[in-house]
Amino acid sequence: MVKWMMTWDIQSGKEEGHIEFIAKTFIPRMVKLDVRLADIWSTLYGEVPQITMLWVAEDKRTIGQLLGTREWRSLNEQLQEYVSGFRQKIVPLETIV
Repeated sequence: MVKWMMTWDIQSGKEEGHIEFIAKTFIPRMVKLDVRLADIWSTLYGEVPQITMLWVAEDKRTIGQLLGTREWRSLNEQLQEYVSGFRQKIVPLETIV
């Protein structure tokens, strides 16, 4: 299992549209792409990205295939209309014992 972490800031004045897009479009369509939403964090204060979204997938290959789909490219383009500083990384999922 792997974690796919995405971070970004919301563009000023686009907060309402961002919330609606994430809730009604981004999350439901991502779930259909064979990844599972694990966490969403919103940071209110500090020098870190405002939003952190964590997805879980079976393996790195699954995410690699997803990144090559037309659906992901469309979602990412739409997301970019609301955000700045988008970053992503894939890391191993470590089990906490």
